[in-house]
Amino acid sequence: MTAKRVLVQWIGHSDLRAMAASLPPAQRDEIMEVVKGERPKQDDLGPGKTLLSTEQFDEVRLLSNYPLAWNKKYVAWLLQPIPGEGSSIRMIRRVGDGRERQVDVRIIAATNRDLHDAIRDGSFREDLYYRLATLSITLPPLRDRKSDIPKIAEKLLAQINRQFEAEEPNYQHKTLSAPAIGFVKKHDWPGNVRQLYNVLVQAAVLAEGTTLGRGDLVAALGEMPEKGSRTGLAERPLGDDFDLEKRLNDIHRQYLQQAMLQANGVKAEAARLLGMKHYQTLDAQLKRLGVDGDSDT
Repeated sequence: MTAKRVLVQWIGHSDLRAMAASLPPAQRDEIMEVVKGERPKQDDLGPGKTLLSTEQFDEVRLLSNYPLAWNKKYVAWLLQPIPGEGSSIRMIRRVGDGRERQVDVRIIAATNRDLHDAIRDGSFREDLYYRLATLSITLPPLRDRKSDIPKIAEKLLAQINRQFEAEEPNYQHKTLSAPAIGFVKKHDWPGNVRQLYNVLVQAAVLAEGTTLGRGDLVAALGEMPEKGSRTGLAERPLGDDFDLEKRLNDIHRQYLQQAMLQANGVKAEAARLLGMKHYQTLDAQLKRLGVDGDSDT
């Protein structure tokens, strides 16, 4: 969970468009409107998500990670709205279809880069920037808006409660105590909303009772690496209770968390930091070890 994702969800819930928050390979045919039966095993694709949707790119520079032919088709389509019909109205011709269809799609793109600098050094297309930047919103880090942190924390905890209550019948609904609220407000949160969310998840799972205290959050925070930290793997003595597999998973989990924090939740960048060639490898490890990977590539 990131600040960008929270904002996108709020925008997405404000109208009737369906949210298409990412573009994994399995959905490309559906998004590009392939006609039923045109390709092998395309048995029931349905109407396609571009007919009425909100597409989110969590990191616009990673458009280049998609296959070149698909990327060119998508960018060309993005740059050619119907004159006089508004910026969200475009036409598509589905693969295997003889006629064009009108679609209503809103694009929400996010980045941590200065795209003006990227345009100047040639790493980002100027025409694409001006098509995407119809309305720009800047999200300052949590440390620059401390008065907002308690409300954000309470909203995140409410979401965590709903998720765990749906998955675990014995889960106890959690609230934040006054000392806990004071703690989240004072902490700098270098990992921003993602770090705050992860701490709340760990505290909600591990704390006893229905109220999260300051100590519960401090303990949860202590289990997570700080952004950019290269330490934090405490020494543990060998003995009857030592479990090598669990210890290795703990080390693996901490490096995954560190990479995701340092990459601001962008999986492709986190995979690069960890020396992985493909973000799909990272995605599989995040799921296996239960590390929050709620972000697009």
